[in-house]
Amino acid sequence: MMWLLGCVAVITSDYVHYWFNLALVVADYILLTIFTMCITACYMDHKYRVEQAKLNVDTKVVVKGGKPNCYRIPLAGGTTPKSSEYR
Repeated sequence: MMWLLGCVAVITSDYVHYWFNLALVVADYILLTIFTMCITACYMDHKYRVEQAKLNVDTKVVVKGGKPNCYRIPLAGGTTPKSSEYR
């Protein structure tokens, strides 16, 4: 919509409406700049959150031979293993 107003402002410009048309073009430029900045900020925020999620997943991976963070509950019955059995 603002692009259409900008085009109309440039095409119909004459000396009487010069300042009004110039104001429309400047307003279009400002709104387009703000819109572009918002889109860029949203993209960068999304990119940052994805990277943080990847880091959180990577830090929760159990290293082979390491102690797990919680005890395992056996599905087939039996007893819960003692902490000494994980070493």
